[in-house]
Amino acid sequence: MEYSKAFISAYQIVEYLVCEHNYQIMRVAKEKHEIWLANPKHKQHPVIHVIYEKDDDASWDSYVHPVFMMLYSLIQKQGEPLELSTIDNHMDHVAPLKQVFVHKDGVSDVSILKLFPKLNRVLHDVEDLQYEFVHISGHIESVQLKNQKKLLKSTLKKIYPYLTLFLVFVCCSFTIISFLLGMYLNSSLGGWILSGCYYKMNVVANHEYFRLFTSMFVQGDLLLFPVSIYALYSVGKICEPIFKKYQFFLIFIISGLVGNVFMLVGEANAVGFGAGAAIFGLTGSYFAWVLEGKRYEAPFIQKILLRFLALDLLVCLLPGLSVFSHIGGGVTGFLLGILFSRKKEWHYIRLQTCFALLIFTSGLVYTTYQTKRVEPLEKNVDKQVIETFKEYGYMDYAETLKKAYNKQYKLQ
Repeated sequence: MEYSKAFISAYQIVEYLVCEHNYQIMRVAKEKHEIWLANPKHKQHPVIHVIYEKDDDASWDSYVHPVFMMLYSLIQKQGEPLELSTIDNHMDHVAPLKQVFVHKDGVSDVSILKLFPKLNRVLHDVEDLQYEFVHISGHIESVQLKNQKKLLKSTLKKIYPYLTLFLVFVCCSFTIISFLLGMYLNSSLGGWILSGCYYKMNVVANHEYFRLFTSMFVQGDLLLFPVSIYALYSVGKICEPIFKKYQFFLIFIISGLVGNVFMLVGEANAVGFGAGAAIFGLTGSYFAWVLEGKRYEAPFIQKILLRFLALDLLVCLLPGLSVFSHIGGGVTGFLLGILFSRKKEWHYIRLQTCFALLIFTSGLVYTTYQTKRVEPLEKNVDKQVIETFKEYGYMDYAETLKKAYNKQYKLQ
């Protein structure tokens, strides 16, 4: 096979882009005399078209633009179309793309050197064109293989749901502790309360606000516990790679906390537990992410949304959780998803969301502080709690609860 100088020059450019700018060869069409490169991390030109021979049939509308759009869709990134050519007569001034002629003495558009500084120096004459092609091809292949291994390793590290598994572990630990305490105290209710579940009487009367936090990790019903854990893992493993680790953690914690505050303010006296509000928060944040990039048109995204809705409906049926809790968690997660979005066009939306969250949080804190009444009073339950702790030696805590309960009875 005979190799032209333009062909070898094109591969010298490809070698430079692959080795120094982490591009990957996506498509080589010999009949079109072209090479397509992609790098999703490059902000301005994630896709580059390299040509080394003019093809009159490969017009912008009929061929070049559709391939650009296909590759943009494949790497899920948009950018400015760039075409690099090693032939002088390639310019198509009708096409809305940046076209640069690269030759041994320089480039036709020096602005490209700001992004690719060595582009004007990569071309050089060689005596044996075939040897040069074999050498360049081997080098490109080895570098691409090394980059693919690095990408695979970093991708697996990124998508592996470490934080979700940690949250699952914490929920399992709290639930096992609750179960063991219930066996020790011979009272499931005593085990739940001692392990940190939500009980409005304790929160309002004895100011045990920590229960708004700890209750999201406790699952009272061991038969339904696997359903809750499955929902948490299924939603978490999809949402965790979308956000930064601290963002994902904040969405889970704040959504669960706000959901429990909604339950405190809007629901009657009850015992509550489970991560349902936090799971709804993660689902809400995923909806925000889908809207951010208008990803709802993709079929696999639609399937995930339907799956999330089914899981959320299943979690709603679990005992110990309220409608108010789910609504509060879902709304909070959606707002946090908008706040953590990276879309430039959403700058003002993020700013407005930040103010909305501040007002929202201030209102919740004030309303929580103003919540003084507990209705209906469950005196039999309160008596059972006090007697359980007295019987097993928790005298100080039992007396504290008794005083708090009696004070609350007088306020009603």
